[in-house]
Amino acid sequence: MSNFIDVQDIAIRNRIATGGRVNPTVEDWNNLLTHIDQLEQENAEIREASLLLIDSLHLITQMMFDKHQDRNEFLKSKQNLRKLLNK
Repeated sequence: MSNFIDVQDIAIRNRIATGGRVNPTVEDWNNLLTHIDQLEQENAEIREASLLLIDSLHLITQMMFDKHQDRNEFLKSKQNLRKLLNK
């Protein structure tokens, strides 16, 4: 996952927010920085949720493996889990 923030998009939004002024005020810059901080916070929350999901899936997969010691049965269960996740 990338931390890339579309600078051009932010510049356009800032231009709209400033009423089209070419030289934004200090308040305009503060608003822009606040917006960037919010985006970074959302990105961090999404990354954290993704890691929790990956950990959960790993745990579920491990539990399935423990339950199905037979490798073929385990692989079939893993494929069924993938099918469920793709729905």
